[in-house]
Amino acid sequence: MIPLNKDEIQSSKFYFLSDKSNLTRIYPRVPKRRMRYEDSKTKRICCVKRIYSALKAIPIHNGMDLYIYEIQKTNRTKFAQPELTEVLDSRITHELWCLTRVNLKKVGKIKITSSELDWTKEKLPWEENKVLHFELNKNVTYHWVEKYKDGVQLK
Repeated sequence: MIPLNKDEIQSSKFYFLSDKSNLTRIYPRVPKRRMRYEDSKTKRICCVKRIYSALKAIPIHNGMDLYIYEIQKTNRTKFAQPELTEVLDSRITHELWCLTRVNLKKVGKIKITSSELDWTKEKLPWEENKVLHFELNKNVTYHWVEKYKDGVQLK
């Protein structure tokens, strides 16, 4: 993994998506749902700088509600970019890892209105002639159902 520098951390917002509606704090853990060749040892919170990037990789379906949380950074918050040997589709999904416990601020709730699955492929970095085929979401559309500012739902 490649640590993000302090300037990039301070100048960016990081988002975490969940089907849970009332998260306030989250701890790094190895995700239960991950790709076959994805890192199975590093405890992390998978996050993104753009909501749409996360929607490419997570299992979704039409009509699904997802809650969007902003990670509340402190001086101790550590972020890293996984290498292709750790997360093969990170070049496409722009997945980042938060490596420390963080508080979350609910930004809103979205409803998935449509999406399609698309087969893609990536060469395995550790095996010269092997290619892995996998599905990612494409053409995902959604609309905001709820938006929050400072913990208060906007009308």
